[in-house]
Amino acid sequence: MTPKPSTVPVTDALASQDALTKAFSGPSAAGRETQTEFVYHRLLSSISAGVLKPGERLKIQAIADTLSLSITPVREALRLACRDGVVTERPYAGFVVSELSHEELWELFELRGLLEGFVVRKAIPKLEVVDLRELRENYDRMDEAFGRGDVDAFRTANTEFHGVLIRRGFPHGYTRDVIDAMSNNTQRYRAAARGLDDSYYRAAQADHLQLIEICERGDVQAAEQLVREHALTFARYLSQTMFGATRED
Repeated sequence: MTPKPSTVPVTDALASQDALTKAFSGPSAAGRETQTEFVYHRLLSSISAGVLKPGERLKIQAIADTLSLSITPVREALRLACRDGVVTERPYAGFVVSELSHEELWELFELRGLLEGFVVRKAIPKLEVVDLRELRENYDRMDEAFGRGDVDAFRTANTEFHGVLIRRGFPHGYTRDVIDAMSNNTQRYRAAARGLDDSYYRAAQADHLQLIEICERGDVQAAEQLVREHALTFARYLSQTMFGATRED
């Protein structure tokens, strides 16, 4: 029997100039965003979108040249991305986009389920009418995106849906930072799910609608149970579609 792969196949090539240009094109850092923050945020979004692929080597000088920056903010941004787990620093190879693995997938989504359970426990007693309205608006946006087959719009609305609860539960502080770092890493696996079938989207939307109703009646225990199972359902789907394996394999 052929063993099932535990990692997604990766490239060992340098990120191409075309990929770097696409990853870091657009408006320069502005306002209160530092150069390091600008590079860091572009790096995260490009990895999440699959523009920069697992295993690709990220040369500091090449990124700096693309952005017309010095190497210092680029190096600092790459080290921040290493902290989040989306980039890895390897001896002799430098910085590379982190691989996607079956083991990490489950570690991330099991932890995400626990964290999101913590979030709803803190958020629900603080929810106001405007928050509940925003949850329903994002639910409707996800429904519309699903209807027209727009995966990116669905993902954006989904992030904002959960963001309502995160902001209300933890408007600032260490827990918010941990959740943000977790989201940056799990988003890499979500990006690999562009081929999600209709049944998954329908199940996800059913969970979102049920969560809104639970929030409206203030049932903290039911919300915790639902968001944890929601995260595990997605992990099961990704585990099967990406690795041909279940949690127990």
